Amino acid sequence: MLATPLEAADYTRLSTPEEMAGYLAHLAARTPGAELWPLGHSAGGRALTALRVPARDARVPPLRVLLVGSQHGASEAAGGEALLWLARELTALAADDVRASLEFVIFPDANPDGRALDSARNADEVNINRDFVLLTQPESRALDTLLREFTPEVVLDAHESASLKQKSLAREGYMTAFETQFDCANNPGIPAALRRYAEHELLPVLLARVAAAGVAAQRYVREILSLSQVATHGGLGARKFRNRAGLSGALAFLLETPMDPKHGRYPSYRNIAVRVARQLQAQRVFIATVAERRVAVQRLLAAHRMSVEPLILSACYGERAPGALLHLPMRRIADGEVQTLAFADHRRVVDGAAIPLPASYWVTAHQAGMARLLEQHGFPYEVLRAAAVRHGRVAGQSPGGEPRTMTVPAGSLHVPVRGPRARLLALLLEAGSSSSVFGYPTFARLLSAAGEGFVLADVAQMPSGLGDSRWLEA
Repeated sequence: MLATPLEAADYTRLSTPEEMAGYLAHLAARTPGAELWPLGHSAGGRALTALRVPARDARVPPLRVLLVGSQHGASEAAGGEALLWLARELTALAADDVRASLEFVIFPDANPDGRALDSARNADEVNINRDFVLLTQPESRALDTLLREFTPEVVLDAHESASLKQKSLAREGYMTAFETQFDCANNPGIPAALRRYAEHELLPVLLARVAAAGVAAQRYVREILSLSQVATHGGLGARKFRNRAGLSGALAFLLETPMDPKHGRYPSYRNIAVRVARQLQAQRVFIATVAERRVAVQRLLAAHRMSVEPLILSACYGERAPGALLHLPMRRIADGEVQTLAFADHRRVVDGAAIPLPASYWVTAHQAGMARLLEQHGFPYEVLRAAAVRHGRVAGQSPGGEPRTMTVPAGSLHVPVRGPRARLLALLLEAGSSSSVFGYPTFARLLSAAGEGFVLADVAQMPSGLGDSRWLEA
């Protein structure tokens, strides 16, 4: 058996980025059909490498599964370390197991800078898992490349969370005491059928199976920083990777396990052996669960991932019911006792404004900068050779607005709204969206300078023969 770098080091330190990449190369070399997927380099110049492992049964369409670890580098290292174990298992399995009908891309070291620098951020001091609206970093662009080119049907993003929060919760004498958390992509722009299936079909099974193995499991609760805060699930915006993945047409999930305090005394370095075991158990449960539901998942996605239902632009959390409470285990730092404490339960998602999905968008000013943005995100566009009259509304300043007849000048960009990422495109270009690029200073300045707005939503059918194609979808 090929020892992982962590095993070879006898759990005395974390694996280095170079060791992890080398281990993936060994697995690729010994596994028929497997190959490395080079994804460029990090902000600090370190290689970004994934492993692609094909399905063994060519008689059925494989379920494409993307597994991601260590977006937060050495601060949350166990998910990536466990994915090396899982990669070893998946490349060694017999033809009658999950490898028969599942195809995997495994990206265990999504932030090698953070791993090398003992940080949660990359070499540019950016939190990668907040960068999926603008894609400013090479690491977030690499992950989006996997979403666009591998087109996964299922995604798992493996994280850890510090149980001891010295600058916040610890000041009140407590630390968190959860063991495993799962959550699903929850952006309200994701087609409703996909959100329902993830939340009400897959998520309960994942939690029940982990619990049956003897590990307490719960749906993800947003980081507890104070005993007086309200309890919600995870962030709703597209800047989080799991929501970006969900808006790209996948059933996407978060896995989170606790990270023990760095200063504690453990059988292994930072208790990494125990942390990896927790992660690996949950990852195995996830793979087994989606493998059993391969046909149902593929049918669901075929029917709904390109839904044209009205697009909800924003949402927030509200009270689950008047006075509702959520009881969570918390560990008292003074004596280690676990207590169950009550938090105001605000896990109900309150939807904001919705719009019909337009046929296309027109960008009538700042075309060079907007073209760079579209290309970075992989959205096709065409350049209008002559002015045209279209029927639509201004999308740049408000979520709605009455459609009217408008003259679109020559040189404008025509951006068709189509495919499984159509809803993501609309969320990025509609200023009323909580995931809009116009929520960021660089693009907000463009919007202000344009007066009424320079992004138009076309409510008519897409015309043909518009002009020069400058960017073609892969």
